[in-house]
Amino acid sequence: MESPFDLDDFPLPPPMLASHHSTNFQSPPPPPTSTPPPRQHIMPPAPHPQPSTSSSRRLPMTLPKPPPPPTIPIPPPPVGASGPIPTKSSSTSRSSRVIEQLQKELEAATKDLAVVRVQLETTRQTKTAAEQTSAEHAESTAQLRVEIKSLMEQVEQKDEEMRQIKARDKESEQEIKKLRENALAARKQLDLMSKRESSILESRDTAIATREKAEREVITLEEALAGLKRRNTNDVNSLKESLAHLKAELAAAAARGVRLAGETEGNVLGLLEERRKEIERLQEAQKMMEKNSAEFVESVRGELEALQHAVNESGQRTEAYQDRVQGARLELTELLRKIRTFKEEEAEKEKAEGMVWKTEGSS
Repeated sequence: MESPFDLDDFPLPPPMLASHHSTNFQSPPPPPTSTPPPRQHIMPPAPHPQPSTSSSRRLPMTLPKPPPPPTIPIPPPPVGASGPIPTKSSSTSRSSRVIEQLQKELEAATKDLAVVRVQLETTRQTKTAAEQTSAEHAESTAQLRVEIKSLMEQVEQKDEEMRQIKARDKESEQEIKKLRENALAARKQLDLMSKRESSILESRDTAIATREKAEREVITLEEALAGLKRRNTNDVNSLKESLAHLKAELAAAAARGVRLAGETEGNVLGLLEERRKEIERLQEAQKMMEKNSAEFVESVRGELEALQHAVNESGQRTEAYQDRVQGARLELTELLRKIRTFKEEEAEKEKAEGMVWKTEGSS
């Protein structure tokens, strides 16, 4: 990652010595043509205050104020140069003027040399102070660069943390989106399960109602079958009683016939006729019993067919119901078989008794 700051953006300030030189180093004024000025007192240059290292690191990068320009020392005139050189003759006047001119030039050169020395010393002090200030500023700049580098590292670290936070935010948003999708899917599944539960409850209620209806129908069929059994039992008992009564009458008639056969032959024919009538009545009773049995069977069959039709319409064909219907059919078949067997036995007995009567009558 590129740093938002560059150390080259903080260059060191250039030394500001030219202004001091241009201010302090000035050409001396031309020497006066007249008598030299009086001697002046030479003031030493004021010491330049050295800034502390700790404070210079945080102060702005400015050079100290230059010292005031020193006073120019004027050397005393040489001995014998206080006035014009006396001339003894006109031939030496020119030499005196030349010497005087040279003396003036020497004085001017001496003054210039003193000024240059003072300016050189001032420049040296200013340069030393400027170098020290530049060194301090360089040290402060280096420290500032270190601090700027540390700040840049902190900024880069903050940027990295910001990128990580953004990445975590994106991951959190994705997780939140995924959780929302899962919640929507769970809600849809819950709605679907609620609908299925409602359908299952309706199916359960329908099945319970159907089962209760089937149980009621089975109870009705059982009651009807029990009633049929009672009616059949009563009819069979009544038929048995009638048959026993007829057998008793036949036995009594046979006994009377046997007893009367020994008394008179004519009575035998009447007795045979009576027996024939009794047999006819018995046959009519038998036919009536068969007719009653057939009607009973037909009524039972009709009721069973009606019950079967009701069962078919109900649409409930459970295994228990089929077992009960099959048991009822088996019981009905067994009852019919017993009735047929009883009829066959009664017919055989009547045939046997008829043969006995015929044999007795022929004898």
